[in-house]
Amino acid sequence: NPDPAIILPFAAMIALASLTSTLGYSNEREQVRRREAVELAPSGAFLLGRDDGTIQEANRAFAECLGYTREELKNLPISKIWPHADDRADFFRLAEPGGKNAAVETRCVGRDGASHWFVLSGRSLDDETISCRIEDITRYKETEAALNAERRRLLSVLDTLPAYVTLQREDHTFRFANRAFRETFGNPEGRLCYEVLRNSRRPCTPCNGTLVFTLWSPRQWEWDHMNGKTYEVHAYPFTDTDGTPLMLQLGIEITQRVQAEEALKGIAGNLQAKNRELEVLRSQLYVVNQDLDAMVRERTADVEKLLAQKDEFI
Repeated sequence: NPDPAIILPFAAMIALASLTSTLGYSNEREQVRRREAVELAPSGAFLLGRDDGTIQEANRAFAECLGYTREELKNLPISKIWPHADDRADFFRLAEPGGKNAAVETRCVGRDGASHWFVLSGRSLDDETISCRIEDITRYKETEAALNAERRRLLSVLDTLPAYVTLQREDHTFRFANRAFRETFGNPEGRLCYEVLRNSRRPCTPCNGTLVFTLWSPRQWEWDHMNGKTYEVHAYPFTDTDGTPLMLQLGIEITQRVQAEEALKGIAGNLQAKNRELEVLRSQLYVVNQDLDAMVRERTADVEKLLAQKDEFI
């Protein structure tokens, strides 16, 4: 009979060799499956090694987006096309094994040196590999940058206006206040409109700004500040690019105009009073004239009577 002490180690070696072969086959199948998934991805995709930070596989969409071939990207350090170390560190931290999907907005550099904006999302397949997907958002970022530049130019123009201009939210906070507003009422940052404008703890009753949001229609009103100045306000509701409802307020100081109007009202009142006095005098003069006419007629009759008597006497 064979000695068990000889057979058991031999059997163990055979079993270990068989298990190693099976695991190797399984790993190879898994790698093939991953490569196929990358190739069939509808957008840019690649496999990233966690330890060495190299690109293990990349599909054609990702390679062509950066002006490379798939072969040129394979085993290329990701830092070659993704030079932003802080973004890389955040991505690797978020894509820890067992964690949730990681997603960052970042820029990569193509073969021609041009920057490309991507939304890079990834998920750890195991301790060694991160499956990555990209969405090219370069045009969106360029459009966003152009809009932000236009917005800055607009706000710069608003800063030069002699009237105050503000952008307010529904909660009475300020999103923007131009220079004229800040110089007149102070910096509104972190404060509510009724705190800034009226030094009050409660909104006005009724609050015209609230009515603008509620009715979603323009409104116009006048208000007097404690500094003795009067302002005419034109308010318009609109929706910002991020969907936030806002109110644009244009406040024009009309103190001199109001004072002039009040003065004109006073003058008009005085004129009306004078006109009434003249009407009374005119009525009195009419009565006097009537009396004078009667007296003249009576005296004329007396004179005529005397003349007639004189003629008779002669």
